[in-house]
Amino acid sequence: MELNFWSIKPPLEIANYPQVKWIPAVSYEYEDFAAYFQTQFADIFIAPLIDNLFNRAKSPLKFFEYTALGAPGVYSNLETFDQVIAHGQNGFLASSLQDWHKYLKLLIENGDLRFKLAINAQRTIRSNWLLSKNAYRWREAYGEKGRKFHQLPGDKRGDLVLIQSFSRQYYTLNKA
Repeated sequence: MELNFWSIKPPLEIANYPQVKWIPAVSYEYEDFAAYFQTQFADIFIAPLIDNLFNRAKSPLKFFEYTALGAPGVYSNLETFDQVIAHGQNGFLASSLQDWHKYLKLLIENGDLRFKLAINAQRTIRSNWLLSKNAYRWREAYGEKGRKFHQLPGDKRGDLVLIQSFSRQYYTLNKA
């Protein structure tokens, strides 16, 4: 068994174990990352996120990336993921350390469950999340954002809070 960390260094408490591997970012260009990531293999993926404003604004991209590789996952129980994950059907949503332990143990010990969740996750994407079925959402999102800027001229506090949250998180991740 091996535990791989992509981009972000593993916590010091486990970094020196022989089965823990850190893979530095191959590129900060998404196209390069996606090409590289498609060559990876894993039995289980995890997407732990701290509950903060920045992470609540993220898309469920990790669910899509992990599902494309045919592996199930355990994800933080945040709005980021609960819009696409039906808990126990196409992935697991963890809210506590106990949840993380329970769901990872289930997936490690049950190959049939891993397969079922991975297949269901791929069905979810084909049914609901293909670009061909959702391209209109981009037009709606841009239109909505444009209307908001016209309605609230000069009010950029929400954007500032989001940028500050991102900056703090980026600093925290890169100071080690």
